[in-house]
Amino acid sequence: MQKKILIILTLFILFLGIIYKPVLIKADSGFDSSYDSGGSSSSSSDWNSSSSSSSYSFSSDPDLVDILIILIFNIIVWTPLIILYIKINKKLKKDSNKIKNNNLSKLDDEEIKNKLPNLNIEKFNEIVFNNYKDIQEAWMNFDLDTIKSLVSDEIYNMYSMQLDTLKIKGQKNMMENITFIDNYICDIKLENDITTISTILSVSCYDYIVDSNNKVIRGNKNKKLYYIYRLTFMKNNKTIDICPNCGATIDSKKDADCPYCKASIVNNNSEWIMTKKEMLKQTTK
Repeated sequence: MQKKILIILTLFILFLGIIYKPVLIKADSGFDSSYDSGGSSSSSSDWNSSSSSSSYSFSSDPDLVDILIILIFNIIVWTPLIILYIKINKKLKKDSNKIKNNNLSKLDDEEIKNKLPNLNIEKFNEIVFNNYKDIQEAWMNFDLDTIKSLVSDEIYNMYSMQLDTLKIKGQKNMMENITFIDNYICDIKLENDITTISTILSVSCYDYIVDSNNKVIRGNKNKKLYYIYRLTFMKNNKTIDICPNCGATIDSKKDADCPYCKASIVNNNSEWIMTKKEMLKQTTK
């Protein structure tokens, strides 16, 4: 946006510079050569000589004045534009470095495969969006049970307190028509049996708050918002190798039920859960 404004200003000033031409009125010296001052003939000669010199000077000076005025005009106009251009470039460079330093840049497919060769990127992107959408809808409906199964304990406790506050105030946060825009992986960490993936998710939705009478008290139900988040997901790769019911050796990744006692095996740690949510940008476009 800043670059567009700078380009428009530059073109506008350039246009002014092209059409601008100083209009100079050649000054009258105030001397009339036919005027008799009443002096001597030598004085008259001096006056005529002075007149001739003055006439010559004013016939050539306006060109130099034009050049000087145009030069000054350009210095006055272009100096702040150059300064603005330098500042914008510095800011863009700073923002770029900030993104890079905060691990917000996109990992390419080769980098991802080197760390997680079995990861289906397209499927993971679906998991990220569906997880986000399910959490937001559960938040809207005060469904803490669903939220608990999708997020870490830290996020769950934070959401629980926020929802309690909304209940006390008799308010509800409506999040409707949540639409996927884009998602990409920006960071992967592997530690022991834990895999952590950070992603940049872009979505749009209607986000507003209503009171107990369903009256909008914050936001706009007719204006769509666009969000960019940095979301972090964690998955525990450790398998359950002992049946919690009979103690038999099992492989919870292969066995949904214990092959010996037929008890159901629940391995909640094998699912991706959100551990961090950070909003990077919010706009109305």
